[in-house]
Amino acid sequence: MRIEQIIFDCDGVLVDTEIVSAEVMVALLKSLGQKIEIKYFLSEYTGKTFRAIFEDMTIDPRVDIDMLIKNVEERVYQDLRAIEGMGYLARKVDLPKAVVSNSNIWQIEKALTATKLLDVFEHRFSASMVSKPKPSPDIYLHAAETLGKSPANCLAIEDSVSGCTSALSAGMNVIGFCGGQHITSSHRNELIKIGVPFIANSAIELEGLLEKVTKNELDFSNS
Repeated sequence: MRIEQIIFDCDGVLVDTEIVSAEVMVALLKSLGQKIEIKYFLSEYTGKTFRAIFEDMTIDPRVDIDMLIKNVEERVYQDLRAIEGMGYLARKVDLPKAVVSNSNIWQIEKALTATKLLDVFEHRFSASMVSKPKPSPDIYLHAAETLGKSPANCLAIEDSVSGCTSALSAGMNVIGFCGGQHITSSHRNELIKIGVPFIANSAIELEGLLEKVTKNELDFSNS
């Protein structure tokens, strides 16, 4: 099948927010009595919503989770870091492009504005638009339907196990991106284990794979 639509995840693919999120969340969780380290957080919670992470913890019920989430979001998005080379690559790709993220629309737009990519991605999809966030396939299915594309003709660029699981479950082709600072040494193998057929360790490697995609030279049929 020919790829007709590229869909980029935002956090961890276009913007290096995952490492910032991990740093902020681990410090906060420790202050709440949780025994957790950055390495474990990155392994277990990358790509998941802040609410899902808090719900997975045993936290004093008197704590206002909504307020914690608001504070974390504000702190993370004060320190946006673009992933090297991804701004150039996103503009260069000569296929329709969209963004699909577990983040809220305001976070997506702030990230794209900070990286000067807001005009590149006319179509932006947030997990808040559907009932379940990634790893559920809902947001990718919603994006495909809205864009008028078959999932089989879409290619998702995802960094996390959660995000790759979401796109694969939606029936999309997937390239795993391991160019963010949050990526651990075992992450590549974790993506391969769940069925991700191609991995890019940098924007340069991703550019090479996408050039093959535009020429219909990348075979996703065995994924």
